[in-house]
Amino acid sequence: YGIFQGRDAIFGSKLTVVNTNANADQEIINLSGSAPHSKSVLINGRPTLLSRDGSFAEPVALLPGYNVITVSSTDQFGKDQKQTIYAYHVPPSNVAVVENKKSAY
Repeated sequence: YGIFQGRDAIFGSKLTVVNTNANADQEIINLSGSAPHSKSVLINGRPTLLSRDGSFAEPVALLPGYNVITVSSTDQFGKDQKQTIYAYHVPPSNVAVVENKKSAY
């Protein structure tokens, strides 16, 4: 029983990340997940708030093109886990076009 209860100290916490909306045309995606028994969770190096049960949810802004999002967790024993999410953002193509007409004067 003691070994079973100490499994988090031996194996570390389990980091699980879920991308709740992964459309290519969205500028912001919502990352959520869980990292039970973790001391901290970082998304691209920025700290994220954890609930008591170890769950987290954070909006992440995407740049046009290929984006790499790194989620890492550290437990109270110093063990780290890391997951990488890849997202591709295609900006909308509704760019305003201005015509330059030359006057006859």
